[in-house]
Amino acid sequence: MMSGDGGIGAKSGVLGRYLMDHITQKAEGIGPRLPQPADPPDAGRCIYLPQFQKRRPDESAKQPSFNIQVRQSPAWGGRSWFLATLTAEMTADRSNRMVLDLDRTDPYGAPLMKIHCQRGHAQFIAAAERANALRELADAVGVELHHVDDMPLAPGLAAAECGTARMGAEPRDSVLDPNSQCWEAKGLYVTDGAGMVSQGRVGPALTIMALTARACAHALQVSPQETRPKERARERMEKAAQSRRRRAAKSAKPVDTARTRRPVKAQSE
Repeated sequence: MMSGDGGIGAKSGVLGRYLMDHITQKAEGIGPRLPQPADPPDAGRCIYLPQFQKRRPDESAKQPSFNIQVRQSPAWGGRSWFLATLTAEMTADRSNRMVLDLDRTDPYGAPLMKIHCQRGHAQFIAAAERANALRELADAVGVELHHVDDMPLAPGLAAAECGTARMGAEPRDSVLDPNSQCWEAKGLYVTDGAGMVSQGRVGPALTIMALTARACAHALQVSPQETRPKERARERMEKAAQSRRRRAAKSAKPVDTARTRRPVKAQSE
């Protein structure tokens, strides 16, 4: 598949467009000594704060939703290291796209990707409020911040890229159908995050797994009536069992020994 004027999936004009990546901002600092629990948590665990904009319900309706993951670990001098990572949804924008750079190739001769992606003006305005939320959180737990991202990180650093081959109900404005199959190439399924038309504020992994499962189920359909593979397999097993029973019944048919027994001549005295 290639974006531009030609290639599979390009007729709709949206192939390669609507590239998204999570909006991410971080805050780091030093906090007080952590309590020593009897059963320490596994390394890498965090506290997850969904929809943190609702910390002030009277203003939550004015702010786009965002989540925060908080991690604290023991540090030098009896203190703790604090890291808060904020994630929010990046609005899909047609101008954010990726195309093949036909003038530059990799060591194998394949064209490199040329990426055009930037945050929108509204996202930069919201970033200031989100940075304040990180500062409020740090103050609440007694953390002295050393660094706060007042602006969102560049697209791509969140490692949650989605879009560029969006699915839809009609081929005129989408690359994939609702089963993640390319409108222009039946049997070609795209099952990563490329088909997603929006991203949400959480990781897309589970959604991608669900879309992949649905695409696989569709690809394995074996009749126009959309009979599921398990049902077809069950029918074949039942037919095979019936055939075995018929063969067993034939082989077990009783034999008339009276007709097949050879007569025995009487011996004279």
